[in-house]
Amino acid sequence: MRKALAALVACAATLTFSTATAQTMIASFDDAALWTVHGNDIDVNSATAGIEVDAVDYTQGLGAIAFSYDYSGIAHYEVGITKTFDPPIDLTDAAEFMIDVKGDASSQADLQWYAVMTDVYGQSIKYYLGSSYTDPGGTVPVHRPKDGEWNTYTFSLAELVWQEWGNVAYRAPSLSDVESVTFYLQQVSGIEDSGSTTVLVDNWRYNTTTNRMVTEVVEQFDYANTAALLDVWSVNYSGGPGSEAQSEATLNTTNVFAGTGAMQLDFNLVEGAQNFSTGQRWPLAESWDITGLVDNTVVFEVAIAGDPDIPETADLMLAFQDSAGNRARWRLRNGLRTSEYDRFPLFTRQDAPTQWGAVNAWEEEVWDAGGDLDKSDVSLIVVYMIDGGTVYPWTGSALVDNLVYHVPTGEDPVESPAEITSARNWTIYH
Repeated sequence: MRKALAALVACAATLTFSTATAQTMIASFDDAALWTVHGNDIDVNSATAGIEVDAVDYTQGLGAIAFSYDYSGIAHYEVGITKTFDPPIDLTDAAEFMIDVKGDASSQADLQWYAVMTDVYGQSIKYYLGSSYTDPGGTVPVHRPKDGEWNTYTFSLAELVWQEWGNVAYRAPSLSDVESVTFYLQQVSGIEDSGSTTVLVDNWRYNTTTNRMVTEVVEQFDYANTAALLDVWSVNYSGGPGSEAQSEATLNTTNVFAGTGAMQLDFNLVEGAQNFSTGQRWPLAESWDITGLVDNTVVFEVAIAGDPDIPETADLMLAFQDSAGNRARWRLRNGLRTSEYDRFPLFTRQDAPTQWGAVNAWEEEVWDAGGDLDKSDVSLIVVYMIDGGTVYPWTGSALVDNLVYHVPTGEDPVESPAEITSARNWTIYH
């Protein structure tokens, strides 16, 4: 028997990960030729930077990257080193990420570091626990490379954040097609001293399990048949005055991401369907209060697989809707034109300084009841298709699976002393 969402949140369906042992390398730092140096502190100011392999001081493999940086001292300017993967790498089974960092006195005094993973669609995920824009005092300190100490920094999925600079608003990044990773050094605010530093970076890897978070299952579509699915996802709707946009939901048990089933949505957008939406709604037995989850920047997640024939202008949306009819949504356009599953973290950040060019992670929909989502009164979960293009008619399918959210446990510190070893039997992506 299916449980109401409130019951899922309150008790069952909690996946607690144990301490990880199996690790997989994302990026080794044994070859400086695989990395490129770039940054606005070089482009705009007087900064210079370079990299070489330090074959004496490292934590694994044959060496570490020594990142030498003569910085301008102007707040928020930065320089990064980037490695691009061809083909892109699949981090679908990652539960936590680790990187080893060692700095000197200058980096500890003046600089913070953060890291970014960017997918093939140009969307990024950031490792950063600094203060938010709505909390400028900051309850969590930024990460500064420690003077003379190798430290491992560990982030579970629940501790990763939305990269608000350079992303397209509301489009979720993919963990399944990561094209590059970048390590940044950035001048902190409140300090405007120029200087020189050398920071060592090594051993970027992930674990498939973690004790840093628990995962709450919202929906895994493990139904006996389509009729059972439609007992829960019970509201189908078509868009347009003549129902020009249509869809049908069925249970798919042969192509799933997790569990035993996925919801398949077959779309038919006929002539005149531009900007009309169609999809499936789950009316919750009891309203759900997500205020605490959003305020704590809990990371939701969903897996989708699409159809190469779906037009580029189409967007698959996942939304929460309140009892007044207001919605907040994520856009899953980037995973729609491949039949392979993409795993999408869904961030809830909405306080980015858009007047400076930053973008937010999810969207208050304007084509609803006219207000903002009441996060204390979520009454429906909605998956729907909308197309702003002009290529009609068209048909296509999408699969939706594994809607979950991740809650940090706070059990372990992000920063811990690094383990020094010269060799490990890991798979390395070159």
